[in-house]
Amino acid sequence: MESVCFVHVSDTHFGPTAVYGRDQHLSYPCAVKLVEIINSLPVRPDFVVHTGDVATNPDEAAYALAQDVFGKLNVPCYFVTGNHDLARLIRHYLPMGPLTWLVDDPDVLCYRFEVRGYRF
Repeated sequence: MESVCFVHVSDTHFGPTAVYGRDQHLSYPCAVKLVEIINSLPVRPDFVVHTGDVATNPDEAAYALAQDVFGKLNVPCYFVTGNHDLARLIRHYLPMGPLTWLVDDPDVLCYRFEVRGYRF
């Protein structure tokens, strides 16, 4: 099988506004720069996986900002629920690449997807 290339990110900690800061950094502009870097990598990844803490608090405004930023990725993105996240808000605001839901519960992120013959 062909090899798979992906980017792993976590802990973006979006807040309710673009000027929200946490641990002496501004989440929104850092995430914007992150997406710019991913989109300009010399090797295009097959997907991005965000393994949690999209938001600092499960606030709809934070997920709307994350949607704005991650929606600019040139590759599919998949999300995992972090301890600061709500699966329901991730499912509502953050579109993911092609996948098959394994649990039909809006409060649970449980799915699989395939890339180049590999199942994740």
